[in-house]
Amino acid sequence: MSVSVQALFMPLASLPAASIVAGYTAIQGEFSHPIRSIQIYNDTDAAVIVSFDGTTDHFFYPSKFGNILDISANREGVSDQFFIAGNFGVYVKQSGVPTTGLVWVSAYYGKGE
Repeated sequence: MSVSVQALFMPLASLPAASIVAGYTAIQGEFSHPIRSIQIYNDTDAAVIVSFDGTTDHFFYPSKFGNILDISANREGVSDQFFIAGNFGVYVKQSGVPTTGLVWVSAYYGKGE
């Protein structure tokens, strides 16, 4: 069996509650590859807002909530792949005021992409 695309995982990134402030702070700097899947988990004791450009509010995450954005799920072949374009980051800001915990980000991309 030949594997045409291999998944490569990005290092786990996190931001502690004490570093989450009223303005956006980067959890994950810009990705240099198109991302196939990204998981974000808010393990803090307060709600946060997530952005992919550091200025626009994209997602609301209640305390102890996470999800997986599996953009390329159920796609076959290389020509019809769907990705989150590279050159974006993951940023977080307060919705409430977190005092404990972390916000986590993990992602993977296809080798050679």
